[in-house]
Amino acid sequence: MRDIDSKIKLICKYCRKEFEVRPCENYRKFCTQKCYGKWMKGRKGILGANYRGGKKKKECFICGKKHTNSVCCSKSCYYKLRKINSFYRRKSVLKVNLICKQCSKEFKIIPSRKDTAKYCSMKCHGEHMSILRKGKKKGKMSKVWEKRRCLICNNVFSCYKKSNQKYCSNVCSQFSKRKEKELIICKNCHKEFLVHPCNINVRIFCCKKCYTEWRTWKVYGLKELITNLDEYQDWRQAVLSRDKHTCQECFNNNHLHVHHIKHFSQIIFKFLQEYNQFSPIEDKETLVRLAIKYKSFWDINNGITLCRDCHVNIHPFMNFRGAYAKRK
Repeated sequence: MRDIDSKIKLICKYCRKEFEVRPCENYRKFCTQKCYGKWMKGRKGILGANYRGGKKKKECFICGKKHTNSVCCSKSCYYKLRKINSFYRRKSVLKVNLICKQCSKEFKIIPSRKDTAKYCSMKCHGEHMSILRKGKKKGKMSKVWEKRRCLICNNVFSCYKKSNQKYCSNVCSQFSKRKEKELIICKNCHKEFLVHPCNINVRIFCCKKCYTEWRTWKVYGLKELITNLDEYQDWRQAVLSRDKHTCQECFNNNHLHVHHIKHFSQIIFKFLQEYNQFSPIEDKETLVRLAIKYKSFWDINNGITLCRDCHVNIHPFMNFRGAYAKRK
């Protein structure tokens, strides 16, 4: 460890006296600022004869005081200088005289706006435009406006002659774009209901109630019957024995589940599409018998062993812990 209080001795460049500094300040050449100023004062050829050490002083443009700032000695002098500069800058631009189109008074304008400026103020511009619209004064605008009749509500409205406006408001225009709804049969209750043409391929059920009934009683009701079969239990044990009763994600041996790589509901939907001649409500027994021979239900490669926590990560909306708590 080096000593923090240890100092180095150096010789001043001007007075040739020894002075102590810390090791990190070994670049210093003068003992004090006074010696540095005197040394710089001697270099008249470089900095000039007026140099007295520190910054070079200048005279203020407004009050004439000597200062070391960039422009003026103080803020008040600086703002005065700005006003003077802006006044001369405005005075230097020669403005052009024009006559107002509405009040016929003279007003000054920059040469670049000589061809475009017509009014002395916005007030005159607004008054002139209102007179033209009403048609009291002959002008270009009086010829453009005309009256038309709305195609939906038959109300009279005014618009430009060149425009393609056919309706008096946005409500009437939106009403004209509406298409007639078409009749479709509900998949659950087999009743007819109206649907917009853009939703024909999306809407299958007439209401949310029919959708929930179809999903619970037809799909998940069939799922319970298939999972209670002996064949399903044999398939489950075959997957567990293949994976040696260990989770394939975290290699845990507790609370093991068998997860379907391709979702079980997707397999049921495909199964129902193939055997659509049978209804899932009336012909449940026949569908269960056909499901025993359906190969995709009993494919071992579609299953994987997972623990409870890993299975919850894949299906975050399914509460497996609550189900196990009820069993215990």
